[in-house]
Amino acid sequence: METKDILLDPVAFFEYVSGFEAYDYQMKFLRSQAKKIAVRAGRQTGKSTMIAGKTLYYAFMNPNQHVLIIAAYKRQAELVFWKIKEYAHNAEFVRSKIIRETQTQLHFDNGSVIFCLPAGKSGHSIRGFSPHMVVMDEAAFTPDEVFEAVEPSIQVTKGFLILASNTFGKSGFFYEAFNYGSGYETYHIRASDCPSYSKEKLEQLKKTKSKTIFAQEYEAEFIEEADNFFPTGLVKKCESDIEEIYGPEQGKSYILSVDVARFGTDESVFMVAEVSKNLLKVVKVISTIKKPITDLVGRIKDLHQTFNFDTIYIDATTLGAGGADFLIEGNLPVTPVNLNGKNKSELYKKLKTKMEQGKITYPYIPKLREQMYNLKYTFSSMGYITLSPPKKGHDDYPDALALLMNHGEHTNTQVEFVMASG
Repeated sequence: METKDILLDPVAFFEYVSGFEAYDYQMKFLRSQAKKIAVRAGRQTGKSTMIAGKTLYYAFMNPNQHVLIIAAYKRQAELVFWKIKEYAHNAEFVRSKIIRETQTQLHFDNGSVIFCLPAGKSGHSIRGFSPHMVVMDEAAFTPDEVFEAVEPSIQVTKGFLILASNTFGKSGFFYEAFNYGSGYETYHIRASDCPSYSKEKLEQLKKTKSKTIFAQEYEAEFIEEADNFFPTGLVKKCESDIEEIYGPEQGKSYILSVDVARFGTDESVFMVAEVSKNLLKVVKVISTIKKPITDLVGRIKDLHQTFNFDTIYIDATTLGAGGADFLIEGNLPVTPVNLNGKNKSELYKKLKTKMEQGKITYPYIPKLREQMYNLKYTFSSMGYITLSPPKKGHDDYPDALALLMNHGEHTNTQVEFVMASG
């Protein structure tokens, strides 16, 4: 196919630069001229690829256009932007028109520019732009304040607004975009709609995921949250986009919390927190799976050698008890914690209070977000709250966070996450 024929059709352009054959719903999306589009899509259904193709085609074919690729967090926005740059370099006729390229910008000789920006919690980084197209990825996880900053700017230019995301509760501007009368052209892309998912693969996923998680992550359904302990808005409110920090800082004090894996698919989660007068800041998050108790002990010893912890809080409800005893015998400052029943209830209530007060922030950690959102609660006959993940779900990350509330028993601290790894 000649270049002039490729440029006549956005689908032909997408297939040429990406190397993929477009699915039916991708074809409809790529050819759409709607000014407002909202896409809710299950995992691995080609959402990012079709967005990257549409965005690149728009900037390449229309002169003097400013296109913004945004998300609440830098890493999320970069995923789409990297695909755009990859596709631009895949075709010589596109690559030859690039006059400047940076980590966050792509300039073409027709005067059009694609920008990649983290929106943060308020959208401050995008104020001052007059974009002709805005693509907001992971929109369900982006604060409403960002949308309120974007909408006026796109109205000035009469430009295009594309919202795309997996789902996350029945609230917020992304959910409202799918309501009747919102003015959006909407796409609901389920894993079962995607040709790359076989019936066998979908059946296997259903066996390994809870109904709630499968419906939310793979079928892109909006899920009720009436019995969720942490509302989606609260989970999102406390997230921040902070880069990874390596090693301890001189003169700082540190504590450690360890939630020990109980079953085969559980993870052991280690959270290192920096302690100051009014702030408890998590600076490192590590997770392991299917490791023996010797690995747990060795990893804690290694971390202690690096950070010289004031206190190490270990979930000693089950397997952690033996490890805690061994570490205490080695003169490490270990405090075993019984993380069940009334004690767990009290720690989680303190955690939720800190979150509501705006005294806790944490980075974008998909497993932490998922597990916090899916925690369910009921009241026991003794009058305290019992918390549990959905069937086939986990609570390893929230439990590690709740363990840090033991430190809050003795000091008036604020908790802030600043790094995640492992």
